[in-house]
Amino acid sequence: MPRTAGPPICKRTLADELARSLSTSPRFARRAIDAFQAILTDHLLAGDCVQLAGFGRFHLKRTGRRVSNLPHVNRMIGGHRVPAFRPSDSLKQIIRQRPGEAPPQPTIPGAPASSKGEG
Repeated sequence: MPRTAGPPICKRTLADELARSLSTSPRFARRAIDAFQAILTDHLLAGDCVQLAGFGRFHLKRTGRRVSNLPHVNRMIGGHRVPAFRPSDSLKQIIRQRPGEAPPQPTIPGAPASSKGEG
């Protein structure tokens, strides 16, 4: 498992940050995340590739057939589909340029300026 600076961010935390960023309610933000998740899942199940410019691509990968790794089970296990994510070159570049630092916050057209640090 990759090392992180802290615990994983849950949906509620993500929704709260999205709500603050868009100056909307956390309830609306959670509904937006749920809708995005449902749409992404539907497209992946249909065999589509979902590409978000500047972020990456979600797609399905097919695993190959393999022999079971259990010693008492000597049979082939069929391949199956698994979801996969491939980061974009620009996302990889941002992460490489700032090791150990949080990447800069993306700007959202029409969103109000952040008031962090203002007291």
